[in-house]
Amino acid sequence: MTDTIDTENQIVRLFAAKFKLTAQRTAYEIPNYIFHVSQDGLRPELYKGIAIVRRYPGSRQKISLPLSDVKRLLDQDEKGVVIIGFNDVAAWAAPSNKGLNIVGDQAVLEGFSIIAERKGCYV
Repeated sequence: MTDTIDTENQIVRLFAAKFKLTAQRTAYEIPNYIFHVSQDGLRPELYKGIAIVRRYPGSRQKISLPLSDVKRLLDQDEKGVVIIGFNDVAAWAAPSNKGLNIVGDQAVLEGFSIIAERKGCYV
């Protein structure tokens, strides 16, 4: 695996553990993870949602993703989330909520909820 995939897997594991989900990497760029509820943490049971997972250098702030990526995510599941690994925290945001602004062909996300804080671990 590449460093990027390893880091994304770390970030996803934190999110899945926080919400008692199992995560599975998809074969697609967007969404690149799918989540299921799991009683034992091993076997996926009930579909829960999809996510775009990215590493983003810098500290937590507003970030922009291509609008087409966010549209593809929300077209597949209106409750899709974006999970980001910054330099200092891992955090997530739901583009379907009020944290999404459209500027030209970019979707600007803000209002992240922190999953975990450990400097230098997520990029």
